[in-house]
Amino acid sequence: MTIAELKAKAEEIVESIKDKGVYWKENTLIDYKLELSLSTGVNEVTIFLRNFAKDILAFANKEGGMLFLGFNENRDTGEITDIGLKNNNLNVLQAIDLKNLSDQFVKMYDTQINVDIHPFNIAARKFYYVLIEKQGTILIPKNDFSDYSLKKGDVIYRGAGGNIRANDKTSEFNTFIETKVNEKNKEFMQIWSGLLPEVFDINPKEILILNPQQGKVYGYNSKNKVLASTDIEIDNKEDGPINVILNAISAGEIGKISTTEGKPIYKLVGEIVLNSEKTKESTSMKSIHDEVRKKVKYKISNIQLKSVMLHLGWVKNGAFNIEKPKDEDINSEFSDFIWIETVDNLKGKKKVVFSPKAVHPLLEVVEDSTKHIEIFGVLLKEKKPETSKR
Repeated sequence: MTIAELKAKAEEIVESIKDKGVYWKENTLIDYKLELSLSTGVNEVTIFLRNFAKDILAFANKEGGMLFLGFNENRDTGEITDIGLKNNNLNVLQAIDLKNLSDQFVKMYDTQINVDIHPFNIAARKFYYVLIEKQGTILIPKNDFSDYSLKKGDVIYRGAGGNIRANDKTSEFNTFIETKVNEKNKEFMQIWSGLLPEVFDINPKEILILNPQQGKVYGYNSKNKVLASTDIEIDNKEDGPINVILNAISAGEIGKISTTEGKPIYKLVGEIVLNSEKTKESTSMKSIHDEVRKKVKYKISNIQLKSVMLHLGWVKNGAFNIEKPKDEDINSEFSDFIWIETVDNLKGKKKVVFSPKAVHPLLEVVEDSTKHIEIFGVLLKEKKPETSKR
């Protein structure tokens, strides 16, 4: 589930508690926690992860989920009581920096986990809920993080009775893998149904899609039960056989080819797209970051550079995800500098890209030290001057 879907569900649960005194039972989507175990000498994000890193990983690897903080669950009876959070817990949760939290996830899994934290009240008592978005890939710790009770290679997911470490038993690991295969198989069917309305009248294994733009052919991989692709050489001349067929399809002269039984089977589907956007120069976040770091006198991280983009109004969310962007996070008014580009139409895969000319306005802001406190909360440190080697 997405953060937006989880938020709607969480608000429904809160209203159910407030209006009817009805508490949803813990399941694969919901978990109740009474309070945080606090630590001294560490920041709020570390305290948060010491308490919830394993829960967040488990939910992200399944359907996503919600942690409701300030509730006591009687393990024997299942009865849930809204106790409320103490001030020391509230102080920690109020101080959580979501950018810092996101940075920690990247260190742990080489990718971000979308997490959101919201306060709410029941009468005079104060509570929080934590939303964890489902991930498209399986997240596995890349090192030991003993502080968070996670080991390198842990495969952890949410089960009906709590968090499950799939590494412990073959049966649990197989269950987890089977779930993921079924998800991918469902995604595969959704891809086909979106492309071809008659897909359910056709055996998906008999459908072939050719992408002459990228020189790829897509089909059903029966071994792995996924939509797979392979590179092929295509004659892209205007009078070449592929373009002749595609032009005929576009003109409506060829829609589908029937077998001798008369059952329609799409043998070839494709289109020729003439779009000025295709000629638009683009580059990656990494390249932009490298170019800015090379030219400015200050040290600046990837996250800080995103904060500059937020300051310039290019984005509406400074923690936007490059590989899994949301349309609402990117400001279309600044499409000369940043935009979302589709990289795989079949899988609906998109990413955030930049114009090379985005470097200059970013440089101007980063070099202006009078804006550092406003944007970053601190003054950026100057890079050490390079010394010549003899």
